[in-house]
Amino acid sequence: YVNGVYTGLYLGSDRVDDEFIRQMGLSGDGDLYKAVTHDANYGLTDAEGEPKASLTQGFEKKEGDPEDWSSLTALVAFTGSAEVSDLVSHGRHWIDVSEFIDWLLLATYALTEDSAGKNAYLYSDGPGEQMRFVPWDFNQSWGQGWNTRRKDVERLPDYSDVNRIFEMIQAHPATVEELQHRYRVLRSDGGPFDPAWLQWKLDTYYSLIAPSAARDWARWGDEYQSFERWDEIRDAHDDWNDYEG
Repeated sequence: YVNGVYTGLYLGSDRVDDEFIRQMGLSGDGDLYKAVTHDANYGLTDAEGEPKASLTQGFEKKEGDPEDWSSLTALVAFTGSAEVSDLVSHGRHWIDVSEFIDWLLLATYALTEDSAGKNAYLYSDGPGEQMRFVPWDFNQSWGQGWNTRRKDVERLPDYSDVNRIFEMIQAHPATVEELQHRYRVLRSDGGPFDPAWLQWKLDTYYSLIAPSAARDWARWGDEYQSFERWDEIRDAHDDWNDYEG
């Protein structure tokens, strides 16, 4: 409510910037990049398979010297040309491999189809420091598209085609073993991949959200379903949903 007028239910989220980075225990004085298109695939070619005009293609710089992209250029030069074995022997010089393994597990478990090769942040404290990962943007996940259209339940992408680091992680026995071990830990009792924990979390969120969502839908439902980009596709599909759906 604002001045006694109901305005809806909102989620407060940290802005990923230098202050957020400092809160995470790093200096915050380094380079912060955001992947904004699927060209940000850690490879030497873009999303269409064409040679990149620049290794920074697909990224925006959010913090640090706006003219100095050398930390990102060096990383993509490594990931784009490295052999799979190089990720194990030299990869930890460039990235926190465990964080990228967690990112891969999150992307495959939650089916974050728009957030596996882009919609993420990278941060480095400076030259010679590892790139760290921050997740972002989950509007297309858990089997549902941005417009509520259902995804094929048989679709199980591993995202190796949109993320060169993911490709290498899944191609070397050492990182595959680390990946599987980490999954088992997350899948154990009470972990965030434990179905019982996940169901409890969803039920908790639902109890908080449902009253406001119903009120929101009553006010805006017609506008949602007549949104131009939604309406253009709806004629070809019958799986559009309201909040309850």
